[in-house]
Amino acid sequence: MTNVAAQLSDDRIKKVIIVAEERFIRDILGYDFYESLLAEKNKFVTDTNKVELQTVVRAENNSLDVFQGGELINSASLLSEANRKLWRMHLWQLVAECVLMVAYPDNYADLSSQGLVHNTPKFDGLPVGAGAITPELKTLKYLQQNMLKGKIGPLIENMHKFICKQKHLYPLYDKDCNCDASGRSYQGNGPMILDIYQDFENNDCQCQ
Repeated sequence: MTNVAAQLSDDRIKKVIIVAEERFIRDILGYDFYESLLAEKNKFVTDTNKVELQTVVRAENNSLDVFQGGELINSASLLSEANRKLWRMHLWQLVAECVLMVAYPDNYADLSSQGLVHNTPKFDGLPVGAGAITPELKTLKYLQQNMLKGKIGPLIENMHKFICKQKHLYPLYDKDCNCDASGRSYQGNGPMILDIYQDFENNDCQCQ
């Protein structure tokens, strides 16, 4: 965790994660697949499943966690083998980048008792505002656009290819594998993002 991240409250981070997943991840995966992963990864502890959940999570994390009844457990160790592989190879990084992108505007300005205020970053070991200023709005927009095109876009495309190469393991993924992740035909696209050596048939594709 960076010094900057250490200044953010857990409540704010949790809210940003929810917004990022609703804004990006649900649409990227498709409604049914997203809901399925959500149900699989999040479990409420009951008297019936307490021992099983503890055993699985402890083995994965090498911990001695003790769960309480009614507690909500959010753990990738609860996912199936295929979904856990998807999470570790692609999805966690995509979620992290989406969370960061959504967090930028939230930490640019804040709502206080005085109204909307411009944030001044805090860094450990420095007085407030010393050597650190909030970026201008045009810088913030540039960072978001660069993150979307240079990071999030390629991550989405790589995950799309990963799923499509083993589509039988992810039957709820409803994106057309004859198209790229944004719904465009693979035929005629350049090599910048897509694999130029892969020649997909486009007979029944609804690509743009």
